Amino acid sequence: MKTKYEIEHEAIKHFDSMCKSLTSGDWDPSYVEEKDYHIRASLIRSEEYLKSFMTNWLSAGRLNFPDSPNKGVFMDWTSGKTIPFKIKLKGYIVLIKQIIRLRKLKSFRLEDLSDSQDGSYGFYFPKSLLDLAISLPNILLGRSINPSRFIQITESKLRVFYYESEIRENINEGINTVLEIGGGYGGLASQILENNDVSKYYIVDLHDALPLAYCYLKKKYPHYKIQCLSDPDIEIKDDANIILIPPWRADEIAGEVDISISTMSMQHQTESSVTFYLKKFDNLKSKFIFQVERDSKRDPSDIAISDYPFPDSYKKFVWKKYLFDDHILAIHKREG
Repeated sequence: MKTKYEIEHEAIKHFDSMCKSLTSGDWDPSYVEEKDYHIRASLIRSEEYLKSFMTNWLSAGRLNFPDSPNKGVFMDWTSGKTIPFKIKLKGYIVLIKQIIRLRKLKSFRLEDLSDSQDGSYGFYFPKSLLDLAISLPNILLGRSINPSRFIQITESKLRVFYYESEIRENINEGINTVLEIGGGYGGLASQILENNDVSKYYIVDLHDALPLAYCYLKKKYPHYKIQCLSDPDIEIKDDANIILIPPWRADEIAGEVDISISTMSMQHQTESSVTFYLKKFDNLKSKFIFQVERDSKRDPSDIAISDYPFPDSYKKFVWKKYLFDDHILAIHKREG
């Protein structure tokens, strides 16, 4: 019989095991990535806090406003505190602008942006003008509304929808094996898994990020075989669908991959870390490298994407401004 915190308990065991086997190398986190590590480690070991990570401080650095009610403050949506109306209104305006911007480029139904999984924190939008008209009296009077007439949308969902659609539209090849660096809680992994015939999805991330991905993906895909390489004596299983890997074990990934991904991950890394992963992509003969990163230095240890030491075997395939801000969306294609 499953307990209330069974998955969280498994994630904590994986985290503790990785803490014991932690190994230093070129992949070491920058001081930006390492900031507040001891706080995160303490919170990860709380089953209740880990269970609700998408609505608490553990989401810091992984979610943007308005998914996090106030960037830099990270108030809990579920804390019982009243979120100021001004912040709610600003959140709606941000999402509406992003949806309009996305609509100018992509064809989609509003339902395609739904992000109503357990623990999400998004804003509700009416499915149609009729649904809005029917619900408006209850909204104005502060009464409960019929949730079936609304769709829950998050900023995170808009981002991963855009990422995945860019991958599909620009890469006219089957994607069977994926390697993602800095996969966060697994949002992009979920979007890719649901829209492509992927047999293996590798996520390499810091050991204090992997417990979040384990919890999210384990709950969302109970039928998938999800493996976390936390125990140094355990090897990658042939039948595993999703493999979560701490950086010091990245070299255990064998064979070839169809695409390697980093979205706003390498921009926080040191030059030695960026070089380590780009060489890894090359060693795995990754057909494509998909990235969304800053083309500037925010912190002293940063390296702009224009200065990344891409291996000679990769040529620039797509290079353009990211839809929602000043980042660069880049795709490099392997030649030869």
